[in-house]
Amino acid sequence: EIPICPGCSRHIEADWVAGPHCHTRLKKRCQQCGRLMDLAWNLCPYCATPAPGVRRENITMDEALQSLPSDAMAGEPAETVAAVEDDLKVDAESNDIDESPAESTEQ
Repeated sequence: EIPICPGCSRHIEADWVAGPHCHTRLKKRCQQCGRLMDLAWNLCPYCATPAPGVRRENITMDEALQSLPSDAMAGEPAETVAAVEDDLKVDAESNDIDESPAESTEQ
């Protein structure tokens, strides 16, 4: 079966990233291994890396922190790093959003 472009209905090759006639995006590359993935996939089936911007559910605090670049908070005082980690723990435990009322700007 020959693949058809969803943008212009012309024949395409299975490994094309975009349709050459209509420029419709057909595939995306995995950020980790570089293999082609269908646009709808949120996880690379070849290396199990989540696609960028995908929200990961049911992960531990350690897993979430491991996914951050090691220099994400470089240069920050230890107190700031600890405060951010504490805030993350509170958010993860309560799953609530702090909805403090907006300050009035009336004069």
